[in-house]
Amino acid sequence: MHPEEFNDLAIELSSKPGAANARTAISRAYYSTYHSINKLLKMNNHALPKGPQGHQSAYHFLNNSGDTEMVTIAGQLKCRGKLPEKYSAN
Repeated sequence: MHPEEFNDLAIELSSKPGAANARTAISRAYYSTYHSINKLLKMNNHALPKGPQGHQSAYHFLNNSGDTEMVTIAGQLKCRGKLPEKYSAN
């Protein structure tokens, strides 16, 4: 799966009315971000672990990057409830 496909679908769904479209758009945007992080790490000979640990690692990668924009994105993912609290413990 290409992260861009998730993002394109998120954009498409976000323009449609209804709670189901909005919720699914948020979910697809989250997975676009998650897979983009994993793609970036793979290009640098790293990868996120499979399963729930991968989501925790993605959060920690962003939150501890030292980049203000990345830290903001980590906080947004956590605040939107897309990253369960048990995965986002510091």
